[in-house]
Amino acid sequence: MNSCSLCFKVSKSHVHKSMICGRMTGCFAAHCVMLLQSAASLLLGLYPTAFRREESHIIPITSRDSTTETMWAGWSTCESVRDFHNAANLDFNEKHADNTELAATVEKLKHIFDFANTHKHYDHPTLGGLLGIVETLTCFTAHGIQHLIPRGQLTDSFMHQVERWRDHEYFHAYLTTDQARLSGGRFFREVAMVLNAAVVRSNSNMLVPFKLAQFSCHDTSLIPLLFNMEIMDMNKTPHWPGYAANVVLELYKKDSVASGENPFFVKAIYNGRSVRMGSRPEMCPWEDFKGLVEDKGLTGVQYARACRGNKDIASQH
Repeated sequence: MNSCSLCFKVSKSHVHKSMICGRMTGCFAAHCVMLLQSAASLLLGLYPTAFRREESHIIPITSRDSTTETMWAGWSTCESVRDFHNAANLDFNEKHADNTELAATVEKLKHIFDFANTHKHYDHPTLGGLLGIVETLTCFTAHGIQHLIPRGQLTDSFMHQVERWRDHEYFHAYLTTDQARLSGGRFFREVAMVLNAAVVRSNSNMLVPFKLAQFSCHDTSLIPLLFNMEIMDMNKTPHWPGYAANVVLELYKKDSVASGENPFFVKAIYNGRSVRMGSRPEMCPWEDFKGLVEDKGLTGVQYARACRGNKDIASQH
C-alpha cells in the first residue's frame, strides 16, 4: 500500500472535521528528518485544505531523543540488543557455512563493491550485515549512480536473491533470541497504552484522548513490533516491510454485551489486510490483547534492567 492509498483509507475511515477542531489526533515520530517528513506528509494527506486551521502546522508532531525514544530498536542505547544480534549473526554464519548459494552471493557482492571503490572511494559495507548492503545498492540505483556498479551485475533476480538472504540473516535474531521484546517491547506497550486510555475513559464516560494516533518509524522498528504482535513469527515466513508499510490497530466496542463480558475488541490491519495476532481471532477480545501486551511488551524498568546486562527479561514482570 503506498502513502496515497493509506491516506485515503484512513481519511475515509477515521477523519472528520471534529477531529481537527477538537484536537483528537496524536502524531508521534522517531527523531529523524525522514520520519518527521513522513509523518507530516501523511497528515497533509489526511486533512484536506478546507479542514486545516493553519497551512503549515496541522497537528504538532511529538518526537524524543534516542535515549528516551521507544521507536528506536535500541542499537545505540542497549548493549543487550547488540549482544543478541551479534550472537545470532554468529549462529547464522555457522549454520550456513557450507551454503554454496550464500557464498556465491557474498563473493559477487565483494566484486561489486571492489568495482565501486575503483571509481570513487566508498566504505566497504560489512559483508556480515546484508541489510546495509541492500540499502547501499538501493541508494546507488535511486540516486542514479549505477556507473559504480559493474554493467549487468545488479539484475533484478540478483537483488531479489540478496534481499532473500538479508531477510534470512536479519530475522534469525528474532526467531532464535528474545531480541523482538528488547527491540520493540517498549514501543508495543506504548501503542497499547493509547488503546487502553480509550478503553478506560470510555468505561468512565469520558472523552477519549485520541480518535487517531499515528506513529512514524523505520522498517527496523516496525519489524520487532510485528513480531511482538505475532503478525510475524516462526510459523509465518517473515518478509521485509515494503515502502510505506503500515500496521493499524482499530478499537471496537460492542453496543450490547452479556453481564461481565468485556465489550472491547482490537482488530489488526497490516498493509490494508486484516491479520491475526498469533492464533487469536481477527476481532481479538480486549482481554486477549492485554495478555499479549503483558507477555511481549516491556516497561521502561524492565528495559533498563535488561540493557544493564540482565537478559532474563521474561521473568521481570
